[in-house]
Amino acid sequence: NKQIIDLDKKFSKSKEKFVYSGDELRRRQFLAGVSIEDLEIILHPMVEEEKEAVGSMGDDTPAAVLSEKYRPLSHFFRQNFSQVTNPPIDSLRENEVMSLKTRFGNLGNILDFENLTKENIYVLESPILSNSQFEKFTMFFKNNLRVLDCTFDVQNNLKGRLKQLCSEAEIAVREGCKHLILSDKQLSEKKAAIPMTLAFGAINSKLVNLGIRGFVSINVQTGEVLDTH
Repeated sequence: NKQIIDLDKKFSKSKEKFVYSGDELRRRQFLAGVSIEDLEIILHPMVEEEKEAVGSMGDDTPAAVLSEKYRPLSHFFRQNFSQVTNPPIDSLRENEVMSLKTRFGNLGNILDFENLTKENIYVLESPILSNSQFEKFTMFFKNNLRVLDCTFDVQNNLKGRLKQLCSEAEIAVREGCKHLILSDKQLSEKKAAIPMTLAFGAINSKLVNLGIRGFVSINVQTGEVLDTH
């Protein structure tokens, strides 16, 4: 299908630049809920050996709602059981069901077979982009892209900013924007980040209720997208 365009070649990885360092890096790691365990046990082997760390299952830390330590909003959501496949999926021989391929753009109404979208559908093999790939992504879609600032003034109301954010997303889609980027990059001493789980959920629900969710892809730029399991 000529409508389906593979973006992996266009967004080929290049040498990464340091975006943050020192106190600013540590501050953002803390706000994203990155612990010493994440850095030393999980991320270090991935960087040094280019593979995922191997360890036992289980979490003996206090539930987020009872913890005295700062925990991101996403930590408050836990499964009541561990869901596995039996027999296990063979990721090499059954790669079709293990695919993380992601689509971008205006998908239209996927149930309306008589009026399928005639616009190009862009795909990536992975939903995760490096900083350099993300920069290429924003440049490639710059004419149909809108960045929404997911931070709020610490002196103001979070709920009010969340409603405003949903309105900004609706306006962007109705104006023809096909790609939304939710970013908390602008956080500072005076501006706190809206939990990305909350921001994404609110905007997604708003667009679904309005019947316009299928016309836009929602992407996030945040340090919160990190889970050790």
